[in-house]
Amino acid sequence: MMNGMETEQQTGAKNQSTCYLGRRIHLIGISGAGMRALGQMLLDRGAILSGSDSGGNGVAERLREQGATVYTSQCPENLPDECDLVVYSAAIDEQNPELLAGRRSGAEVVKYSQLLGRLMAEKVGIAVAGTHGKSTTAAMVSHVLNQAGEDPSFIIGATVDQLGGPSGVGKGRHFVAEACEFDRSFLNLHPQYAAILNVEEDHLDCYRDLEAIIEAFRAFGAGVAAEGVLVVNGEDRNALQAVRNMRCDVETFGLSDQCCWAARPLSSDRGRVRMRLRKAGRDFCELLVPLPGVHNAYNALAAAALLHHAGLEADQIARYLETFSGARRRMMLKARKGGVTVVDDYAHHPTEIQATLRALCDFYQPKRTVCVF
Repeated sequence: MMNGMETEQQTGAKNQSTCYLGRRIHLIGISGAGMRALGQMLLDRGAILSGSDSGGNGVAERLREQGATVYTSQCPENLPDECDLVVYSAAIDEQNPELLAGRRSGAEVVKYSQLLGRLMAEKVGIAVAGTHGKSTTAAMVSHVLNQAGEDPSFIIGATVDQLGGPSGVGKGRHFVAEACEFDRSFLNLHPQYAAILNVEEDHLDCYRDLEAIIEAFRAFGAGVAAEGVLVVNGEDRNALQAVRNMRCDVETFGLSDQCCWAARPLSSDRGRVRMRLRKAGRDFCELLVPLPGVHNAYNALAAAALLHHAGLEADQIARYLETFSGARRRMMLKARKGGVTVVDDYAHHPTEIQATLRALCDFYQPKRTVCVF
């Protein structure tokens, strides 16, 4: 177990971080949550950065202030002369004029997730995967590391007000990323610590069937460093099937005493669970999950396991997790007026909708619930 220590591979990668110094790099879709963070990291490493996005916004202006050239239209002329590297996000069409120009130019062309994997290799990588809950769990991990003074870098698929946005560049040694299975993007990540929260049918435009999805999660787990740790939901049979015969240590989490990381609920207040965490049969800490819903108890349990391996003490984990206020569009209160409470949530998968409605009913205890989908 590394418990937050760096590997020789990471040390070598850090020594190579100057490889971006003076390189001309162009980001297509630069204002996206993940792309903007990559842009900041590349600027920190001395890259000559340019990029484009459709329409101007505050993100583009902030990147300009840091030295980037940002265009609000997309055309071949935006690529710099003698461009070294072109990076494009998953939202970019293969026929995008800048992408086509980049390929014709002879520059190296990579997807966002590929460059994300390269930059993660320079730090202690922590990746959160799963069909559901990965944004919230990654945000929990990032928040606690930040509160503990670790100053992590992070990229999350949701805006987190406590973190100043969906992404950030820190000076600390940790890099937290939401590991998305869409287009098998997460296979470009090779973290030291990772979690698989659950595995269900989703993104069937990319996958043939559930077996193909499980196989992709298996490949993701195989990419975790051999001396690292993979934390997996011990009550999810698909997730357990995905982590058979891993080269790294595998630790299960769940409410069952059979799990390595086991949570025993002590009480519940409007859906917010207070629970005692045990690791390998020994008391670890007592924790109040700050968000309602059993699904968030599982998220917090996975986050606690990752934070332990990242080097934090049990009392830090419990204290700072309890201060997490959530991510935008995750049971987000929008308004209260005339006795009506309006909540916005990103849930779109049947499992997510069911869990969210249960949690909202527990928390608000409404006389009537209307769901607009």
